[in-house]
Amino acid sequence: MKLHEYILFGLIGLSASTAGAVCGIGGGVIIKPLLDAFGLLSVEAISFLSGCTVLAMACFSVLKSISGGDSSVDRTTGTPLA
Repeated sequence: MKLHEYILFGLIGLSASTAGAVCGIGGGVIIKPLLDAFGLLSVEAISFLSGCTVLAMACFSVLKSISGGDSSVDRTTGTPLA
């Protein structure tokens, strides 16, 4: 893959995560169709990238919430569920 493809994927992931956070939807809803439209990767690779991006966004959100002190997650229940 070429550098401009990596940059394109990064920009799509960043913009989808930002739009997903603002709209209250998951970024994967935006990422998968956009990457499919470009047709540069297989469906499996696109699904993996979409899942990784959404997981990273969720982890960032949880860590930000915990560090801000406004976490309502019960760790004794939440840890086994995670």
